[in-house]
Amino acid sequence: MIHKWMASLLIWVVLCIASAHAQEKPIAELFAQPVLESALMPDSQTLSQIARMNSASKEMALVQYLHSKFAETLIEGVLEDFAQRQAIKVDQQLKRAFVERFEQQILQETVNDDTAANTAKVNEIADTQVRHWQINKALYEKFGGVVIFKQNNPQFPVGAYETLLKQYQQAGKLKIFDDRYRAVFWEALEPPYSFEIDPANVNFDTPWWLETKVAP
Repeated sequence: MIHKWMASLLIWVVLCIASAHAQEKPIAELFAQPVLESALMPDSQTLSQIARMNSASKEMALVQYLHSKFAETLIEGVLEDFAQRQAIKVDQQLKRAFVERFEQQILQETVNDDTAANTAKVNEIADTQVRHWQINKALYEKFGGVVIFKQNNPQFPVGAYETLLKQYQQAGKLKIFDDRYRAVFWEALEPPYSFEIDPANVNFDTPWWLETKVAP
């Protein structure tokens, strides 16, 4: 009897959650799939950490997190589609060079004593970084545009990103319904830019980890 009651309760909870999501209006749509604000929400521990790191209230930290997560969700989805259409795969030679340069640094920041897990982490980071650079290179070669310096990306082709994303928007693959999210999303990609790189100094022939020295 108790098991039947628990099963009924579980079904009721699932139906309530499904009903709540069904009633929630999407703030965007990517490839005909709704993007819900509830799906972007951080847990309470993450939110507290963000607030402390930025010396901000939880309310302000939540707004910043949601806009960042929203942009990340849309951009990563579009970039992945672009990469597949361009048949971009991780260049193994560039990956080996990345691992050679950063493996010890990554391992020093890892507390896991599991050798296999550490190796997997190094490979995962290398795959992500190398493929991301290859995508940026392909975007710049295809669209050109303004390139800026970012702390986590020495050559960020912001102009190419904006062109690509607007193409997807015009094709109906990317739709932003919420005015607040739409304004912040596009504003981050439009001028004026900080740390704009002179076109004469833009060079995607060699990835950044083969050009710069690792800080001691």
